[in-house]
Amino acid sequence: MKTSLQTWKFINNEYRNFTPITVGFDLCSALKTNLFGLAVIAKEYGNWTNCPVLKGYYVMRQFTPDDGLFPPNLPLGQYKFSLTFNTHDQFLFKLSVDCVIKNRKDF
Repeated sequence: MKTSLQTWKFINNEYRNFTPITVGFDLCSALKTNLFGLAVIAKEYGNWTNCPVLKGYYVMRQFTPDDGLFPPNLPLGQYKFSLTFNTHDQFLFKLSVDCVIKNRKDF
């Protein structure tokens, strides 16, 4: 399963493309290597832990990201992430996530 990620940052009252490129990666390989803690996240907060992904109903609950798994000094602000999932060049689904990155002391 291939995944592509696009990122937008909220600037001047609208979301603007934040990265000039679209990042692509193989989701199953990312799970095997625990990229960004994906394997742990899928196991602890969801009901999907392996590949291939079978037809079914998948959930994720009560997840809070571990800031230690992400690059340091991420720019603060409001973001939108769009993940597109494909297999064998066939579109499966698209996931959009809105989030805010703020300093720990602001929680």
